[in-house]
Amino acid sequence: MKRWEIVLAIAGAALLALSAWAIKRTELPHQDSVIVTGDCHMPVTIVGTVAKSRPAAILFHGLAADRRIMEPLGD
Repeated sequence: MKRWEIVLAIAGAALLALSAWAIKRTELPHQDSVIVTGDCHMPVTIVGTVAKSRPAAILFHGLAADRRIMEPLGD
């Protein structure tokens, strides 16, 4: 293996670790819950904290998506 390939591999691994740390640091708190109404069990994810000074939004997905796909939009 050539020296420049080793240097690029180390730089890539360092950037990957730095990116993972930055994403984890800026992630909003979230809580997974299940709403039960009769026979219907609906999993929901609450993103962020509830504060009266901040507006809230409810996101609905269609048949082609699920809540895991919509979570980055909620963040």
